[in-house]
Amino acid sequence: MLNPPLSTVEPPVRRPRQKKTAAPLPSPMPAKPEQETPGASSAIPDQSKIIIARVDVGWGNSVYIRDEGGCLNWEVGVPMICSGEDRWVWNCHADQAPRQFKFLRNDRDLELGDNEVMSGADITGCSPKFPE
Repeated sequence: MLNPPLSTVEPPVRRPRQKKTAAPLPSPMPAKPEQETPGASSAIPDQSKIIIARVDVGWGNSVYIRDEGGCLNWEVGVPMICSGEDRWVWNCHADQAPRQFKFLRNDRDLELGDNEVMSGADITGCSPKFPE
């Protein structure tokens, strides 16, 4: 017998279709963050200087920058913004740009070598090395 008797066949269960809904739109970003870190910003203002550190400091670590004058000092570093696996960015107004500076891993480990020097360009790129 190929087909079972009609009395033993159960009718198919109909499940209600789920309506497709669009994902909610993200809320707009505020014009200015509520609390700013001196010298650090995700937006690049006019007449700004940008310093980029190309270094992979490992998962959970951060890069800081220190200098004397402007909005930096040699006592406490300012965190840089991670914008990629090995890319750390810091920017400031041109009037507050450091002439020489140092990078620190987790605001503790100084980079090896001499101080970095700010170039005359709007963007200065560096590849700091840290002790193992």
